[in-house]
Amino acid sequence: MVVHDENDGDITLTGFVYGDTYAADEREEENGETNIVYTIFALSENTSGSGNVSIIWFDNDDYCEMGFDISLVKPSTGGDGGGGGGGCFIEALIH
Repeated sequence: MVVHDENDGDITLTGFVYGDTYAADEREEENGETNIVYTIFALSENTSGSGNVSIIWFDNDDYCEMGFDISLVKPSTGGDGGGGGGGCFIEALIH
């Protein structure tokens, strides 16, 4: 899954699909700091879905955990979109 961040650009998250539930995590280590992002969401229908993102940051001395809810929206194409399931149509992650 590719998520666009206004500050960091496109971020690719690799994960798993379990039926209508998608789970991904990304771990980045740099200069003694570790940043972990967990994402999980479910498609409730072919046009929308919801879930949450958890972010954990830590180094040798400090620890911080935060998160937010997300909703996913299918763009209006004016047609049937050619099939392929809800995952093919997700246009935006809104938090």
